[in-house]
Amino acid sequence: MSIAQQQMVEIAKALAFDSKIAVFDEPSAVLTNREISELMHIIRDLKARGLSVIYISHRLEEAFEIGDRAAILRDGAFVREAPLSDINLDEIIKLMVGRELKEQFPKRIFPVGEEIFRVEHLSSGKHFQDVSFALHRGEVLGVAGLIGAGRTEVAKMHLWSASQKQRRSVFIRGKTEPQEALGRHFRRDIASFRGSQGRGPDTNTQH
Repeated sequence: MSIAQQQMVEIAKALAFDSKIAVFDEPSAVLTNREISELMHIIRDLKARGLSVIYISHRLEEAFEIGDRAAILRDGAFVREAPLSDINLDEIIKLMVGRELKEQFPKRIFPVGEEIFRVEHLSSGKHFQDVSFALHRGEVLGVAGLIGAGRTEVAKMHLWSASQKQRRSVFIRGKTEPQEALGRHFRRDIASFRGSQGRGPDTNTQH
């Protein structure tokens, strides 16, 4: 099940046990915009049924969308509690960081180093076709798309393993690497589900 589906199961369990309080800890961190919209709808429904909700999130706009009161913390200490109708976003941010922020997302320019990794014409059966991308030193490469667009399948590809359904060319620092050598460069897959896929309890830490 997806993260969103797992959350729906947990909500159903809470309702089945006739819970009076539901705590959501960063529930939207890994959800798409559509899934967040569905989550907001469900929380409004829970409130209408009389369930009390504690919603923890760094996405402050969500608090204004579904919340009634806000409790602001800074460095693990309680700072203030106020009705959301009596406080605005800038005030909450100021209380959280301890000072006024003139820009929430200041533009920063970072130098990009040399290319260290490139994939060309990555294809995998019916999942996706002809995907190419490059990664430079000091760069974070994001893969975005709607559900079903193939982003998860791209992230889960074993770029160093051969498959009859998989085609691609892989370059390390501009040079094509033979199939048997690629395993030396890759030690981890990208995990979509951190709890079940993002761990390696049996893996030797020497690598």
